[in-house]
Amino acid sequence: MSADLYLTIEEAAFELAKLTFDKECLLADISALGIPETSFENMKEGMIEASQKVFNNQIMSAAKEGELVVRNPANKLPYIPTTRRDFFEVISVTDINAWLEKNGVLYRLPTAISAEIKDYKKELTQSKTNIIAGNESEKEIYILFDTMNKSAIALLFDKVDKLKWKIHFNRAARNGLKEIREAHNKYNPAKIAEWLVNKGYYSREHINRKLAKNLPERSKDKQYLITGDFD
Repeated sequence: MSADLYLTIEEAAFELAKLTFDKECLLADISALGIPETSFENMKEGMIEASQKVFNNQIMSAAKEGELVVRNPANKLPYIPTTRRDFFEVISVTDINAWLEKNGVLYRLPTAISAEIKDYKKELTQSKTNIIAGNESEKEIYILFDTMNKSAIALLFDKVDKLKWKIHFNRAARNGLKEIREAHNKYNPAKIAEWLVNKGYYSREHINRKLAKNLPERSKDKQYLITGDFD
């Protein structure tokens, strides 16, 4: 008997959202309304994101009512946290499918993990890359910068196009951006820079030059902390 597959509540909601997405229906609507097909991916992302939020709330509610068993990700034992965290605790796919069947839902989650979830789990376990020159700590670099909103981040790190940034921000809970968020829709550019290096969008040298060039006025005299150039 093969081992059961476990997903976080967040991951399960994402899988259900993808499963219920009707590609043909959306394409037909786009055609009927005269919307360019180039808008398809953007609309698809929006629809899946909206569906994910609905499924996330439904699964959270079912877990709260005891209809689904939430488990500790380390040992898979039943877990009753004071505050349920949809990105941390896990539920077995077998339990989710049984819950779907009990509620008369015809579709089921696949027992094989999807490519998107594989990538997500790989990202969470990937070791961090240090983007800072010399022996200065990351924290010392972070405090040089003021937080920026999403639009400013996309404008600064323009090697990633705006549509791609929108997708990344929509998937913040799955790709690591949520973990480095400073406040609601606010990010430290140095932390974003590290994330971008890990993603392969920028080299360390390129990202350090960009950070040094875009220091706020209060930190202009601290460029050497990033570049390692004391001249």
